[in-house]
Amino acid sequence: MKSDRHALRRTATNRLLMRAALGLILVFMALRPAQATDLPAEMLGPWCGQYGGQFPNDEQASHWWRVYDGTRIKDVEECGNRGGIHVRKDGYDYARFGPQASCEFTAIEFRRHGKSEDRLVSETRPEMMTDAPPSDVFIVRATCKKDPNAGWTMPDEDTWNESFEIQTANDWLRTEEIEEG
Repeated sequence: MKSDRHALRRTATNRLLMRAALGLILVFMALRPAQATDLPAEMLGPWCGQYGGQFPNDEQASHWWRVYDGTRIKDVEECGNRGGIHVRKDGYDYARFGPQASCEFTAIEFRRHGKSEDRLVSETRPEMMTDAPPSDVFIVRATCKKDPNAGWTMPDEDTWNESFEIQTANDWLRTEEIEEG
């Protein structure tokens, strides 16, 4: 009889310990930071700076293109005097007649799903528009470092932080700076 009581006590104790361990695991899972988000593949690669006046109803944002007459650019050096950016999984590089700065992502956050009204409309450059649907919108934060040989197109500081919304639509990349408060 005595051994049955000890066995029941051990079983009850084991169950109690398992429940406590499960509770601790759930608490730690709730407290851990959110998983990092990656930008979608359609945002990666080279993008050229916009032509002036291309999107008069959206002047607060920057617009970057990569398709001209049905041909996709292969490198930011093809952007010439417009300059461009090359978006990577871990950051992006500014270029204009050579490297200007390199930025490393410090955070990428999902903001919202893309909507049909996010499509860009350009009356001045229809040959640069495609039927690619709007992507989701993300918030990107990055720390940037100026290339030692950079020209006048970069800030005076050697390092700085950037924060912006980013989305693709019609094979254009739209970025809009956001204020960090």
